[in-house]
Amino acid sequence: MPFANARYNQCSIVGNSGILVNSGCGDKINQADFVIRFNFPPVLTRFMKDSGIRTHLFTCNAGIIDTKFGYFGDLVRSTRWVRTFKSYVLVYKYAESSVLTFPFMIPGEHQRRLLDFQKILSDQNVPNKVFLNHPDHRRKTTEFWARKGLVERSLSSGFYVISAALSFCDRVKVYGFWPFDRDRRGRPLGYHYGVGPRDRGQDNPWHRMDREFYKLVELHAKGIIELVTKPCS
Repeated sequence: MPFANARYNQCSIVGNSGILVNSGCGDKINQADFVIRFNFPPVLTRFMKDSGIRTHLFTCNAGIIDTKFGYFGDLVRSTRWVRTFKSYVLVYKYAESSVLTFPFMIPGEHQRRLLDFQKILSDQNVPNKVFLNHPDHRRKTTEFWARKGLVERSLSSGFYVISAALSFCDRVKVYGFWPFDRDRRGRPLGYHYGVGPRDRGQDNPWHRMDREFYKLVELHAKGIIELVTKPCS
């Protein structure tokens, strides 16, 4: 892992909520030593003032890979697929950011796709390295939070990564996490700050974004993380 033997002073964990729009948080996000994002968000110039531009690590699952880049199968398809992936990484400013995937959560096709994803990028010498989440760490993290009152079938990747970041970041600042369709002033929000599929946050059968959010609020109140839900400027 890119942070296996590292310790960072400050990490920015950047969700995709529409609450980032017109937040002016981009500069503060960029100031972190390590920046984590989720599911290939559109890191573009028009969002830069709100969501920042730097990325060291981003997560994804098999469904997001298919949605963004299409299906890869035989070598001909995979070669064309890699060109699409490289173009996306170039356009959306991901440079050589590392990728974290979770293949061992769901056996079968989902697992195979993510293992193939790692192999194809490695075989094609794509600089973005794909790392696989250790299933024991995921299981123990889920058990830990269950003992703290957050019982989910599976933690969202966002909550899981925030939890993990506490072990390698002295300060964890969380942006773009907001499971509601209105902001603090009651103004309607888009689900994502860019274009993206809706995750059914409050009725997802795997995890409830609202329950996770209340736990984040609790951690913020205790000074364990800084949860940013207001404009930065």
